[in-house]
Amino acid sequence: MNEEIMRYAKIMYEKNFLYGLDGSISYKLDNDNFIINKNLIYSNDINYFTKLQLNKNYKYTYASKDSLYHSYIYSSISQAKVIAVIVSENILKACNLGILNYDNKNIIINSNLILDNKNELISQFNNLNKKYLLIKNFGLLIYDRDFNTLFANIFKLDLITKIYS
Repeated sequence: MNEEIMRYAKIMYEKNFLYGLDGSISYKLDNDNFIINKNLIYSNDINYFTKLQLNKNYKYTYASKDSLYHSYIYSSISQAKVIAVIVSENILKACNLGILNYDNKNIIINSNLILDNKNELISQFNNLNKKYLLIKNFGLLIYDRDFNTLFANIFKLDLITKIYS
């Protein structure tokens, strides 16, 4: 699994989905632990990642600043095995629109205040029956069961935001 997360982290970096210290990628190891990128500029080294326990206080300076959101999702949504926060230019532009219309459907952009409330964050995932949230001034928070499906959805959403924002 380490090779796989390294490959997808590299794709994120090359596509500007992971930019500087913004954006993150993780996978759930077991019921108590997950691997997430550190709070560093991208590196091809496995040391770019760190192992964290679920439901802990993530004030570590070396772990991604998104660690808490990854933990919330892994702890609350059993289907979540991989998670990413995407900060591409297209997605960030779209996140500032409020609503994105695609295929005659409105995609609601959530306020970044949702990030302060675990229950509301998880509720939005469950109520919308989607595996992603677009969040103003934050980006795309997305989960899935495997990296291939996750990235197929990321590329689709990035294209939608490019076309319609």
